[in-house]
Amino acid sequence: MEIIKKYKLKMTAILIVIFILLSWKTTYFLGCFSLLIPLIYCFVIASSFIEIRIKEKECYKNCYFKDKTLLASMITSPYFTSLIYIILSIFYTFSFMYNTLNYGIIFYGIIIFFIVFTNYLYKSLLHFFSKIINEKHTDIFTREISIKITAILLFILYSAYFMYGYEPNYLRETIEATILEATKSIGSSCILIDYIIRVYVEIDATVLFVTKVASINTDNSNINNLIWVAFIVMNTLSILGLNRFIMQIIYFLNKYERKI
Repeated sequence: MEIIKKYKLKMTAILIVIFILLSWKTTYFLGCFSLLIPLIYCFVIASSFIEIRIKEKECYKNCYFKDKTLLASMITSPYFTSLIYIILSIFYTFSFMYNTLNYGIIFYGIIIFFIVFTNYLYKSLLHFFSKIINEKHTDIFTREISIKITAILLFILYSAYFMYGYEPNYLRETIEATILEATKSIGSSCILIDYIIRVYVEIDATVLFVTKVASINTDNSNINNLIWVAFIVMNTLSILGLNRFIMQIIYFLNKYERKI
């Protein structure tokens, strides 16, 4: 029982994240009901952004503005803040809707390792910051610091995966043939989903074709790596969104675990 309790949070986080990713990958082409999955993803990311930004604005107002002034009300408005970060989260979600479809079994193994590491980092930092940060802000402060640290790690893992373990099967001799083949390989019976992923796949196929041609035509390994890194940077939203999503799940589970 002690062993189960010790690893319960890690396993729960892994199961939730993998379930969301696989559910989307296996249902996106069936119909619009599968939009529920990116909506959940968007909600989790938006809640993470909104919570920290409202707290930051409250601190900013308390330091610099008098209470009940118009400017103070605008700065700390939960509605205005929520609207901005819901829109931002939608862009993260669009990137998730396409890029998740490209994840292979190796990357799912990377995600499992990443979740275990992220959970360990969060708990370690939470213990450390509990000694120096105001108690009511410790959780959220630790989460944001953890997000910044783990974003670097996930970017490195993501880069290694794409540079050495990812090779799409739609690449052809010409860019026109590549785009045509890429759009054939993906699609959905839901018009909205189909439009979003087709826009992404056309952009991705174009960039990947140019990247591949450039890497083939240069013998310099450093330039070669820089070309691939440039392609990966194009998908930064996907990395940052996945990182924040995983961290928010761990954040929720840790808070829930302490309450029970």
